[in-house]
Amino acid sequence: MKIVFGLHLDGENSWKKQNAFDSLVLGPSGLLSQLELYLGLSRSRTDKLSRITRYLAFLKEYDDGNRFYSRSLAVDETGVAGYLLQLRDELYICGWNGSFSKKAPSERLAGLEGVERLLGGSGFPPGNGERLRSVYLALQHMKTPISDLCLLDSLDRHPLRWQQVIQCLPFRYEDPVRQVHARQGTALHYLQARLSGLYGDQVSPPSAPDDTVRFVSSDTSLTSAYYTADSLHRDPEGTLLLYGGLKGLLD
Repeated sequence: MKIVFGLHLDGENSWKKQNAFDSLVLGPSGLLSQLELYLGLSRSRTDKLSRITRYLAFLKEYDDGNRFYSRSLAVDETGVAGYLLQLRDELYICGWNGSFSKKAPSERLAGLEGVERLLGGSGFPPGNGERLRSVYLALQHMKTPISDLCLLDSLDRHPLRWQQVIQCLPFRYEDPVRQVHARQGTALHYLQARLSGLYGDQVSPPSAPDDTVRFVSSDTSLTSAYYTADSLHRDPEGTLLLYGGLKGLLD
């Protein structure tokens, strides 16, 4: 199994889907779910709102009126619970295990640690950081069918839990901007060279305008969509579309 893995490849992206056997293009959510499937760790997922609601109950239980979040919780309890749950999940994915060996370095972290003590043994649905830790532990004595994990982001750009998991797999890093692919002398070549920084200021702009880079604007989004659809039909393989509006219009 060959997998191309990028930190921003979950959801909509510019990759053209191809018919391929034994090959996947995945983002963090996709790869985590795939690894859990290989390792027998798959489970029914709890939706985000349910996790927020359950976390809110623990925040209220820990709240004595003097916690760092007490005043905000009284104003917008759902918003505060969602934000603190997101912060908790980010801490876990960066290597936190729910407690500190010594005194917590700040009042907020001490508060999160206190809430975490209440969560212990409650069956609270795990976040991605906890799921990654389970995957990492399973990889210590189990194998997956992954033969090639191609990273589009260098290893040091990944959070700690991801680094631990990736290092258990046959991975390699492929810099997507290691070379300029467009034909020399074109506007696209100049744009790629300047964005990549491979040639510094040594590359010169094209002597005359060309259609390798086009900016499309019209009175209505629908008109632009029709023009774009026609352009993609004429050259589906060699066109990259960057769109800043409602992406559903292009379906």
